[in-house]
Amino acid sequence: MALRKITTIPLFKRTVTGASGTAGTSISDPIDLREISAIGNFSLSYGIVGTAATAGSTVFEYLGSPVYDGTYIAAGTFGTFGGVASGIISFSPVTIPFMKIKAVSGTSAVALITAELNVQ
Repeated sequence: MALRKITTIPLFKRTVTGASGTAGTSISDPIDLREISAIGNFSLSYGIVGTAATAGSTVFEYLGSPVYDGTYIAAGTFGTFGGVASGIISFSPVTIPFMKIKAVSGTSAVALITAELNVQ
C-alpha cells in the first residue's frame, strides 16, 4: 500500500474567542486546497480551554471561496462543543479551492482555542 501524504496546517494557537457575556468569532487565514487535497480526507485537531475553569460553547464552521482573496461564504458546520474539550473530528467539505476555518464561541465564558487542519 502506498503512503499518502498528510498536510497539517496550524489554524489557531490559544486564540481568545469571545468574552464574558459576549459571543466571539475567530477566522483562520485562507487555506489553498488546490495542491494538498488529493484524497479529500479532512480532520481538525482541537483543544478548547477557558480563561476560568470553563469555556463557552464553541462551533466550528468552514467557509469557501473560488479565489484566495475573494469573499468567503459559509459552506458548512462540522463540530459543536459545549465547553472545555479536545480531540479530533473529521469532516467532508464541499469541493472548493480555498477555505477558512471559523470558530464561534458562545456567551458563557471566554474560550482559548488551539486547532490544526489535517488534510490527506
